[in-house]
Amino acid sequence: MSVKKKSLEEIAKDYKDGKISEKELKEEIEKNNISDDVLAANIIHLASNQRGIKSVPQVDDSKVLMHVKHEVIDEEVSEIGNKQARKIPEFNLKRKSKDLVDKMSTPMWKLESLFINEQEARRNSIYTIKHYQRTFKKLYQFLAFVTANNEEDINAMYDSDKVPEGTEPLVFFGRNLPISALEIDDIQKQFGDYLEEEGANEQTILSYFRDFKAIMYYAMDNGWIKSYRIVVKNKEPDVKQVYTEAELKKLLVKPNIDNFTEYRNWVIIKYLLATGNRVQTIVNLKVGDIDLEEGYVNINTQKNKTTTRIALVKQIIPVLDEYITAYRTDEEGYPLNDDYLFCNRFGEQLTPGGLQSAIAEYNHKRGVQKTSIHLVRHTFAKKWITSGGDIASLQKMLGQSSIAVVQRYANLYSSDVKAKAQEHAVLANTRINSGETLKRKTIRRKN
Repeated sequence: MSVKKKSLEEIAKDYKDGKISEKELKEEIEKNNISDDVLAANIIHLASNQRGIKSVPQVDDSKVLMHVKHEVIDEEVSEIGNKQARKIPEFNLKRKSKDLVDKMSTPMWKLESLFINEQEARRNSIYTIKHYQRTFKKLYQFLAFVTANNEEDINAMYDSDKVPEGTEPLVFFGRNLPISALEIDDIQKQFGDYLEEEGANEQTILSYFRDFKAIMYYAMDNGWIKSYRIVVKNKEPDVKQVYTEAELKKLLVKPNIDNFTEYRNWVIIKYLLATGNRVQTIVNLKVGDIDLEEGYVNINTQKNKTTTRIALVKQIIPVLDEYITAYRTDEEGYPLNDDYLFCNRFGEQLTPGGLQSAIAEYNHKRGVQKTSIHLVRHTFAKKWITSGGDIASLQKMLGQSSIAVVQRYANLYSSDVKAKAQEHAVLANTRINSGETLKRKTIRRKN
């Protein structure tokens, strides 16, 4: 009668429960022909914890019974009694958490967690990560909707008492679907149709698609879903209506300096028109980033995570000087270099949302219906291009990592260069002395 071989879990449990000694453990290992790489992550960890060795970090039992590839363990775990094996660091176990993923049982939220962790490890900005999280939320809604059999199923989701308070039902059920839900037929087309039905414009849909592509490729690269090529087209952004000259004149009328909020907003508008900075750049500016003597500003927070130094036009220097002197200095008159340049009335850092709201209110009070701060950036870019500025310098001013993005601004406002074309084009400035002009000939055909 053949003796049934024990499983890894059974051997580990027997040792942990004290049913077998370390010697018997080794015999079981040899008898059952269990590979060393598995032992390193499972039995060695149990052995260390059982003997009270403090150098080995504690981990969940769910992480104990996991498979670790041989190349990660290397030669350190060649035998159970090896002291180095008992001191295997915990991060080697966590690194292989992807091995626990099974597309038929692992939920979508686990994919999101792993994906976001990788983006953070790549040092992507918080704004990029938030964009991915927004796309995951939309993807959950879509998956819950598209995998429902009928309208009754969708209604059941909204009526379910399983949904936590404050959570959108489709998001809740979508995030708990298995990763295999990403393998539904024509998922990209169906996702696009869903977004369009929700009222998203083409530019917004393509923005979701770019995130969707990154998420899908991440799942493909890890072998969780079948691989195939995803194409997301590049679409030129729609021409935006920038601030007009009349609107800018209203916004640039100087308010009473004693009204901090109104005055600060005026300074911000002037600064925006002088630099074209992004919202996240503005809220993270420190007083010490402004070099009034040299006429530069050090940009340390940008979307592309690069640090740059851009010139300040001479018109903005006295404005910033007055603002800093009035509100961003200590009692002895020294600049608060480590404090935020544009703060709230309590001296605290402005949030992007708080800045947007403040500028919207400021614009409305001035009789300007446009409220977008990003539209000021577009206005800056348009003025630069239509006045003959080169796109290479504009790229640096805007903090863009790709010249292609700046080229889009040139394409957007190409019609506004018409006057410059008339002024500078060779043909428009060349006199042509022709001889006798041709006359149209009248041809009489014979019947």
